Amino acid sequence: MKILHHRKKLVVRAVTCTFMPTRPDLKDAVYSYAKENGCEGMGSQWVVDSQTEGGLTGNYYPA
Repeated sequence: MKILHHRKKLVVRAVTCTFMPTRPDLKDAVYSYAKENGCEGMGSQWVVDSQTEGGLTGNYYPA
């Protein structure tokens, strides 16, 4: 591993999610709750949409 910025700390934020098949017995309840809370599209997109500027773009913030 090569050190790119000697004596600088890297501060990052990470998000983890698991993509799973939709359960027919929960689909209506989950999508109804998501719609009430401003989520749009398919469930696999909600995690990405919930990120803020700099969250998943690869930006870093030197400490």
